Amino acid sequence: MGLTCEGLGGPLDERTFLSGTIADWRARTAAPDLVAPPGVLWSPGAAARVRKLDGGDLRAVPEMTLLGPIAALTGAPVWLGRLRDPGGTVQERLDRAAAAEERRFDAGERALPGMELPTGPFRVADGWVVPVGHWTQLLWANLLALGPYLWSELVGTGIVAPFRLGWAVVRAGSVQPEDVAARLNRLGPGARIHRTATVEGCVLGARARVGAGAVVRGAVLGDDAVVEELALVEGSVLGAGARVQRLAMAKFSVIEAGAAFAGIMQLGVVGRGATVKHGAILMDMAFGQAVRVRVGAELRTAPHGLCGVCVGDFAVLASGVRVAPGRAIPPGLEILGDPAQVLTRLDLPAGCGRATARDGRLEPV
Repeated sequence: MGLTCEGLGGPLDERTFLSGTIADWRARTAAPDLVAPPGVLWSPGAAARVRKLDGGDLRAVPEMTLLGPIAALTGAPVWLGRLRDPGGTVQERLDRAAAAEERRFDAGERALPGMELPTGPFRVADGWVVPVGHWTQLLWANLLALGPYLWSELVGTGIVAPFRLGWAVVRAGSVQPEDVAARLNRLGPGARIHRTATVEGCVLGARARVGAGAVVRGAVLGDDAVVEELALVEGSVLGAGARVQRLAMAKFSVIEAGAAFAGIMQLGVVGRGATVKHGAILMDMAFGQAVRVRVGAELRTAPHGLCGVCVGDFAVLASGVRVAPGRAIPPGLEILGDPAQVLTRLDLPAGCGRATARDGRLEPV
């Protein structure tokens, strides 16, 4: 469709979404009777709720407190059309849905205890509809989808869910959530978890690997993704072949296919093939004020005033680089650290036992 995800580069259909691509997600949720504006994704829960609405052709808008600021960032229309007669071209179906009666539907939104945003409690929803034309929207789409996706993959729905959950409790010998979650992982062919790693409530793709001492919770790892020794990954999505390196921390983030991340990040997106070296810090909060992001030529408040950093495709951040929240590193750009912060001269007078590092050299104190 010629769409791109602003801040990352590359076609929108190639962006990471739950360790696959947007094209994969569309294929899983597509149906002749459903249609949405370009660049808008919807969940299986939204499809089910819209299909239950009475009447003929309609343009259904989800009722979500969390969704409003996400969609408002770019002003993209957010609706899911349902057509009783799904015939015609894609454009004809879009036009019919856009002209149809508007109906509101309950997205099943609910507050998640213990997680607070500057605008109130973090909310999840089964029936979400989200635009993904900007990197922050892509991030939120993954975060919104992550919980329901993990539940459906690990616990299931319908009559099987209580049995799976009960069996996990029996195996854990505990009703504590972290103990039960540790028994609910799903591993693809050839996936490996080191015996000293902590992995709770995760889906690992084929040949994915979690190293010794690593902690991985509530995450999706694509095929061949790696979380190295002593790394921390929580509430995040790793694309195929992505790597979180030793001692790195990634929380509530998206790391796309082939990227290598070794820094500290929360609420961030790392594009395809990008590299973030050890010691790099991608910040996620602006104290005393809302984080702003660039949309086109304008600076706008990030959804709920909170977001991290975007690293574009094949960009490189060197060790020690710190990036303020809301910034997007252009694709392909290499950012080196400040050479004045690297100690290169160790010359000191004889007998000097104390010195200060300044401008790359030592000065006696």
